[in-house]
Amino acid sequence: MLKKIGLVLLAVVFALLVFPSILPHEASMERRVLIRSTPATIYAVLIDFNQFRSWDPWSPMEPESTSQVEGLGVGSRYSWSGEKVGRGSMLIQSVKENEQVDVLLTFEDPFPAEALTGWRLADTGNGETEVTWHYKQEMPYFQRYFGLMFDAMLGKDFESGLARLKTRIEGQTS
Repeated sequence: MLKKIGLVLLAVVFALLVFPSILPHEASMERRVLIRSTPATIYAVLIDFNQFRSWDPWSPMEPESTSQVEGLGVGSRYSWSGEKVGRGSMLIQSVKENEQVDVLLTFEDPFPAEALTGWRLADTGNGETEVTWHYKQEMPYFQRYFGLMFDAMLGKDFESGLARLKTRIEGQTS
C-alpha cells in the first residue's frame, strides 16, 4: 500500500515539477475574418483606440467597465478596468500602414502578464480584406499548463471581436 502511495506521489511531483519543462514556453493563437472593405478603412479603425470599444469582444461582457485612450497610432495607449475584465493596457508599438498593427498587451489584474498581439491586413484583390488577429505570450514555467488551453480560452473571444469588427466596418461602408 505504501508503495502505491509513493508511486502516486512521485507521479504528482513529476506532473507538477518536471512535465512543464517539456511543454511549450509560449502560447500563441490567431483568428481570421474576411471583411468587405479596403485595408485602409480597416487600418484606420485598428490604429484608433477610441473605436476599440465599438467592436472588442470584452466590453459587452461588462458594459460598466471603464476605459481610457491616450494618443493615436504608434505610441497610443488603451487602458481598461473592470471587475470581470480585470485591469490592463494596450500600447501600439509599431505599424505598417494599411498592413499591420503591433501591440504590447499588459495585464495588471487579476494576473500580471505581457503579451504581443495585433492585426495583419491582406488585400484579397476581390474587394475583401483578410484580417488576422494574432496573440503570443511567454509562459513562465508553472503557467505552461495554461498554454495548452489558450486557444480554447481566447479563440472564441477573438472570433467574436472579429465578427463585431466585420459588422462595424461593413455597416459603415454600406
